[in-house]
Amino acid sequence: MANFKAVIDMGSNGIRFSISDISERTARILPTVYSDRLGLSLYDAQWINGEKRPIPEDVIQQVVKAFLRFKVICSDFDVDEQNIQVLATEATRVAINSEDFLSAIKQSTGWSVRLLSKQDEGDYGAFGIASSFHQVRGLCMDLGGGSTQMSWICAREGEVLKSESAVSLPYGAAALTHNPPERSVIISKLREAYESLNLPIELKKDLSQGRLNLYLSGGGFRGWGFALMDNHPQNPYPIPVINGFNVPAEMFHDTQTIAAAVRAKSENSKLLKMHRLSKRRISQIPAVANLVSCVGEAVPKLHNIYFCQGGVREGALFASLPHEIRQQHPLAVATKLAPNALSDASASAVCELLRAAAPHTSRPLQASGFVEALARSMFLHASLSKDVNAACALQSTITGALAGAHGLSHEDRAALAVGLCERYGGRKALDPINTDLYDRLKAISTDLWALRYFGRVAALIAAIYPAGNISTYKRVQFRRDWDGSRLHVVVELKQNALTDCDSIQETVEWIQKLGKAKHWKDGLGHKLDWQVQRVNQLER
Repeated sequence: MANFKAVIDMGSNGIRFSISDISERTARILPTVYSDRLGLSLYDAQWINGEKRPIPEDVIQQVVKAFLRFKVICSDFDVDEQNIQVLATEATRVAINSEDFLSAIKQSTGWSVRLLSKQDEGDYGAFGIASSFHQVRGLCMDLGGGSTQMSWICAREGEVLKSESAVSLPYGAAALTHNPPERSVIISKLREAYESLNLPIELKKDLSQGRLNLYLSGGGFRGWGFALMDNHPQNPYPIPVINGFNVPAEMFHDTQTIAAAVRAKSENSKLLKMHRLSKRRISQIPAVANLVSCVGEAVPKLHNIYFCQGGVREGALFASLPHEIRQQHPLAVATKLAPNALSDASASAVCELLRAAAPHTSRPLQASGFVEALARSMFLHASLSKDVNAACALQSTITGALAGAHGLSHEDRAALAVGLCERYGGRKALDPINTDLYDRLKAISTDLWALRYFGRVAALIAAIYPAGNISTYKRVQFRRDWDGSRLHVVVELKQNALTDCDSIQETVEWIQKLGKAKHWKDGLGHKLDWQVQRVNQLER
């Protein structure tokens, strides 16, 4: 298919095979239609007893066999041959028999391998990080098996600005495990790399204000992120996806706590298990901990650390997208893929209604893509039983219909989950297991009051438009006024048999309850005055 693109990412720690749908409507979140991974370390294959050797013939044949299998899969998915690209990084680039290895792949599959330079690898890494969030601003590091890249990036509104070149250092997770240099050498090289980056003015300003962020990609850092997730204060942590996970710098650099937790689990269980961490990744944790500690000494005080799923594969795809697609908010785009999603016209009409009733303090939330996402997905679970629709809505961004969307922060996921759950009754409508999940998501949410408010307003809109044909019929409009201490909203309803029912008045009263201070958190909330007026004609 013309809209399907296949990418093979030959990394140092594994080879990733994927097919993505880059149709214009949802390309921003790089929807994956197929993915697989060959857990073969090309880096480890080149070392024996501390000495480097060529990639063994049996390893080459194992790779060729996996490539031939993927070639059949690409045919099954009807991927155009020109839409298949093979990218190779550090381990292939420095292999003694690199040419023979690439030739074997070419002869068996007909595919040419693009051997990425250090600059290419850094560029794709930066675009991969940019694909992982709506906006990115800070330093970035990519930890592979054989090397680490450091650079800076500022990505917003579809524009990706980055350092002219990424600094590549031979400190990959596998390399540090097998041949660790002296700690003082690592710190010195990291400091040199940082000082050579020539930060732009906006990042220097962030640094001076103590708000310089660090974005991390690569399997080694993702492994560290999962270890942090396993030892998070919110335990168990409610979102299992690594992309979008963030922690304060103090937690990131607390290597002793993570190392101690890993040792304790190793000593007290027959099989050490941590979510999404293989035995091999766990064996690399001491080496990664050493690198993390060195980063803490070499780089000035950091603010927050963000973990990204985006790597070479995502970077190559994201870099190929036009500007107008890259600037879209991934949270809003993700909901277009969901079943029962509203049409563009109806979603736009719901957005207008939600914003017409919105408090002025919710502008940051409105700018986050949340309102559009809530509008488009507010009917996803409407057909389900009342026993489960609130719970399914709560789980939708975690293990449900929107779980696989790329580019969402954990705050994005928590916000939409809480808002959609509130649309079906909120916490009181949940069973005990999901009540616990709700509380954990609430703990990582910002502006909880506004999330619940928008969710309840969405419930009112759904009661007035049960079929979701909001763009077709003019049945309601909101008139808002703010007197400095209280939000006044007049609900003008067109008089008919649908709007003249008790459930609408009950929903309005349910919204009104949020105006009581007991529902506010940290003083965030508003007094509310909602009034219903039934009219014969609404203004167009």
